[in-house]
Amino acid sequence: MAYPAKAPSGGRPRPGFAVKRPKYLRDFSCAGSRCIDTCCKDWHIDLDVREFDYLRNAVQEPELKEILSSAIRMDPNRKAGSETGYGYIELDSSGKCPLLDECGLCRLQVRVGEGALSKTCKTYPRSQVFVNGPMPEIHQHASMSCPEVARLVMCEPSALDLAQVNVDADALRLPATIAIDGQRPTVAARYFSDIRSGVRQLLDAHPSDTSLGLFAVILFAHALSRREGGPSREDAAWIAEKVAAYSSREFAIAYFGLRSDPSIAFSILQAFVRLRFRSPDRVAHTYVDHLSESFRGLSFDPEDEAASLAGYLRARDEFPERMRERPWMMRNIALAMFESSGFPAFDGPELWSQLVVLCVRYSLLRMVMTGIASRQDGPLDPEAAVRAVYAYSRLVDHNVSFLEASRKILEEKGLATPAGMAVLIRG
Repeated sequence: MAYPAKAPSGGRPRPGFAVKRPKYLRDFSCAGSRCIDTCCKDWHIDLDVREFDYLRNAVQEPELKEILSSAIRMDPNRKAGSETGYGYIELDSSGKCPLLDECGLCRLQVRVGEGALSKTCKTYPRSQVFVNGPMPEIHQHASMSCPEVARLVMCEPSALDLAQVNVDADALRLPATIAIDGQRPTVAARYFSDIRSGVRQLLDAHPSDTSLGLFAVILFAHALSRREGGPSREDAAWIAEKVAAYSSREFAIAYFGLRSDPSIAFSILQAFVRLRFRSPDRVAHTYVDHLSESFRGLSFDPEDEAASLAGYLRARDEFPERMRERPWMMRNIALAMFESSGFPAFDGPELWSQLVVLCVRYSLLRMVMTGIASRQDGPLDPEAAVRAVYAYSRLVDHNVSFLEASRKILEEKGLATPAGMAVLIRG
C-alpha cells in the first residue's frame, strides 16, 4: 500500500457508521479489459493465513486448481504467529498474475466470484480509514495508480466533493486500510474529521494557486504536530482559528512576498528523480518509459545540469497558462493525495514526517505534470496527464522505501522544515 507504512491497520466497520465518500469514488467502476494497463502485473499479491489456505485447498475447478498449486507460495519472511504476510501469489515470467486471462480479466473472480479474492485484489484501488470514536466514521478513497481513478480525480472540478451516506454493503465488506482510534488522548486522533475538513478549507481558500493552499496546510500541520498536551475542549476552537488565519488574504499576501529560488527546488527534485528512476526493478523500467514524454518536456539531461535547469524553469513558467482551462486539476490531485494517505494518521513528530512525505509526492508529481504540459502545443491534454499521473503513482506512491529515503535526505539537509517544504512545493 501507499505510504504511510506504519499507520495502524485492521478493524472492520459495523452498521451505524457514517461513510464519507468522494464523488469520484461513487462514479468509479473497474474498466476491466478496457483499462490501458492492469493492476495484476508487477505488484506483490500478499495472502494472509485464511486466504492462503482457501486458495491452496478449497478451489476445486480443475484449471484454477492447477494454476494455484504452482503459483501459491509461503512467504519465507513471514513472522511467527502473524496471520498477515503469510504467503503470496508468484507472478509469471512477464510479471503478470497467472490468474489473468487473455482478456485481462481474473479467472478466479470470473469463475468463483469476488469472495474468492485476496484482500489485496478485492480492495484495490480503494481504501478506507476507519475512525472509531464517539461518532464513528469511515472515510473512503482510492489510489491514482489506477488509471480510471486518476481520470475521475483529474477531469472534473467536483470530483472530490464529499457525500455522507449510511454504511452500506460496499463499506462493510472492505477492511480498514488505516484504523484511527478516536478515543486516543491525542488531538490528531480525537479531531481527525475537523483536521481533514481544515485541509479542504485551506486548499479551497486559495483556488488560484495550489502551492499557496498547500503552504497553508504545511503551517497548519506543523502547528498541529507541535501542539502539546492531550485533547481539550479548546482544540476545536484552536483548529478553527488556525484554519481561518491561514485562509486569509493577509496570509496570501505574506506568502507571495516570500523569496523563492527555484534552482534549489530543482536540485532537490533532480536528486529524487535519480534516486527512484534509476532503480533496476522492473516496475521502474516499465513506468519510466511512460514518463519519458514528461522528461522531454522538461529538457531533462542527466549529463548537463545547466541545460536541465534552464528547461525546467522554462516549463515551470509556462505551466500556469497551460493549466488555465483546468485550474482545479492540481488542487484535486493534492487533496486526493492527502486524503488517500490517511492524513493525519499520526501524532506529533510522526504527523510532521507524514506531511513531509506528502510534499515530496506532490512536488515530484507537479514536476511530471509540468513536463507533460510543456510538450503540448496549447492547453494541457487531459488524457496525456492521466497517463503520466497514474504511471508516476505506480512508480513512486507504492514505493515506501523510496519515500522514506527521500524524507531522510531532506532531514539530513535540514530541509524538513516549513521553509524547506515551501521551497519544494513552489518548485
